[in-house]
Parts: sequence; C-alpha cells; structure tokens
Amino acid sequence: NKRTLFTHGGRRADRAWSPEATHIAAVKQSDGSTNIVLFDVEADSVVALTSNHSGQQVIEPRWSPDGEWIYYSHSERHGYDIRRVRRDGSVDEAVIATDRDERSPVVDAAGTLWYTTDTGGVYDLHRRRPGAQSERVTNVIGGAFMPDVSADGKVVFSRYD
Repeated sequence: NKRTLFTHGGRRADRAWSPEATHIAAVKQSDGSTNIVLFDVEADSVVALTSNHSGQQVIEPRWSPDGEWIYYSHSERHGYDIRRVRRDGSVDEAVIATDRDERSPVVDAAGTLWYTTDTGGVYDLHRRRPGAQSERVTNVIGGAFMPDVSADGKVVFSRYD
C-alpha cells in the first residue's frame, strides 16, 4: 500500500475520494472560513474550488456518481444549505436553499439527492428525485442524520431517539 501525506499543516478535513479514485475533495480551514479544495493524487497538487471568506463554512463534501460534481453543505450565518461545485471549479451553485437547515447531501446512481433537514422541527431524511419536489422519507422523534447510499441503492443513516 502506497501512502501519501495529504496535508502537512494544511488544515484539511472531511475528505471524500472521487469515484475513479484520482482526486480527493476536502474541507480546508483558513482565517475563520472553510472552503472545498481538490487534491489531485497523481499530480500531488491542490486547488481551491470555493472562495469563502468572512466566516462562511462548508462541510461534508460528497461526489456525484459520475464524478462531475461535489455536493456540500454551506453556511453563511445560521443553518446550512446544499450547494454543488463542478470538479473544475467552473460552476458553484445552490441546490437547496431555504430558511431551514439542510445538510449531509449524497447523490445516488439514479441522480436522487438524499439529505437531512429540520423542516418539521426535527431532522428527518429527505430525498429529491430528478425533476421532482423534495419529499420526507423518515418521521423520527430524535433526528435522522448523515445519510449514505450504496451503489445498489441501499440507504443508511444515523437515527437518534
């Protein structure tokens, strides 16, 4: 097994391998803000994909199955919204932005976006299929967090009662 030092004083966290295992998306902290960076494993280089400042925060970068997009949670003041950035940094756009807190995005092979939000006052798992409205999938008492989807469509998440 080859080991590569991903950071040496670079303050990078929350790493996610690209589907083809050639790049790593990560969160870099600097001057009170966080940004999505992309590490090219072969070239041993890092480029910033977002340019947040003034305390903006990003968490939980996750790749789309085709490797073209990195979905992430973004906060400017209070709560998070879901955004996505192209792997080349050319487009950074809001996907779900409401007055509620949406976080933990993951996209399955069919293009369905899974995430958690506190729309009903408690965090529940939601999904948004391509071309459709978001829908609540769980109705729990304590909260549903951190979804993930397997290649064959099985969904797991953390549940708190």
